[in-house]
Amino acid sequence: MSKNIMVFAGIGCLALSLASEVRSVTWDGGAADAGCTNPVNWVGDVAPLAGDPILFDSNSTANPLTYLGADFTISGLAVLNPSGAISVDSNTLTVGVGGLDLSRATQNLSITSAVALSAGQEWAVTNGRTLTVAGAIANGGNALVVTGGGAVAVSGAISGAGGLTYRGPGIL
Repeated sequence: MSKNIMVFAGIGCLALSLASEVRSVTWDGGAADAGCTNPVNWVGDVAPLAGDPILFDSNSTANPLTYLGADFTISGLAVLNPSGAISVDSNTLTVGVGGLDLSRATQNLSITSAVALSAGQEWAVTNGRTLTVAGAIANGGNALVVTGGGAVAVSGAISGAGGLTYRGPGIL
């Protein structure tokens, strides 16, 4: 019996070790341009890798009108307390299981890029905040759940068999 406990403890340590390797990449807008692929626009001057979670927080003090410059894949995007509203423009933004998180946001998020869902996900928007998505949304057969008390405005077409569920007192 003690061997089983040691095996499970070892697996748990491995899982914690792998989870701790996930990095969140934070926008600081430090470059003269607002390109997502320019490493100078990110804290530590390291551009995100495909699938990284993206964060806009108090470090995000410049160039809040970001452009992708190429198709861009992230695991999720969170807005906390940047200096101004965040805007994402051009190409296709592919979003993974982390979804779009404005649950603690002090600023709004506007996406004019096309959006592709690579996994089922939640888009959470807190009271007093607005998520605007003007680009087409391709759900790729993945479920999209919109939650929170904020407003979500979608003007682009939504395609795919994944479905859309709305939960909360906000406006969709």
